[in-house]
Amino acid sequence: MEKNVQGLEAFSMDINNDEKQITFWTPDGEQSVPIGFNSMLKSEMVMAGMGKVVTATSGAWTGDHSYQITMYIYDSPHAITYNFRFDGDEVIVHPAFNVFFGPTEQPQMRGKKE
Repeated sequence: MEKNVQGLEAFSMDINNDEKQITFWTPDGEQSVPIGFNSMLKSEMVMAGMGKVVTATSGAWTGDHSYQITMYIYDSPHAITYNFRFDGDEVIVHPAFNVFFGPTEQPQMRGKKE
């Protein structure tokens, strides 16, 4: 991944099986988050600027080359949606918060399949 404000170094998605998950690599290490389909799956993770949080996550294909994940943060009004657009070996990620102290749309992130 290109350098980004979320500190995301890499990610891997397993979204074509019944048990879907996304794994993030950040300066804090590796962490996997289960992804519900037509349901929310609860987990814990460390988020940049927020520390350790409890989340409920759901995801689905929104087009032939697009996948969307929404993570709701427990005990807060905050949620972050990641829209992934796959184009050959490239992926573009558009993160956006539902509410935020500043712009809700966050800078897009780009990466390449390895």
